[in-house]
Amino acid sequence: MPTGPRDQIDAFVLTDVGKYSGGSFYHGSLFRGVHDSFKWTTKAKDRGVIHILQTQHDVEVRTQPCKPDRGFDQCILLEGDPKKIVRYQSRKRWAIPRKGKASDVPALLLELSEDDEDLEAAFMTPRDD
Repeated sequence: MPTGPRDQIDAFVLTDVGKYSGGSFYHGSLFRGVHDSFKWTTKAKDRGVIHILQTQHDVEVRTQPCKPDRGFDQCILLEGDPKKIVRYQSRKRWAIPRKGKASDVPALLLELSEDDEDLEAAFMTPRDD
């Protein structure tokens, strides 16, 4: 969990975009970050192919559930992640069922913080560092 708006996070966002599945890897804070967008193709219940749009290369990945840390509801291991992050955790209220809306991760974090007191406190509390 970030403790302030400048804390770095890694995020893996996957959603349906029109008739395709796509998403983004994000690394950064609320104020600055980088992302790689991709198309997702499901190969099996626990396997898929990520097609990175910028570099036009495919990466085969495998998902596996894991036990979430305290304060989180969901956890997945993403084997083959091109960003070398293996474990992603989430809260149920962070689900992104917003079909047709932009996948701007900082904007999504702000929107999600409206329903999550911990995120709201982290992002809206100024820090001196």
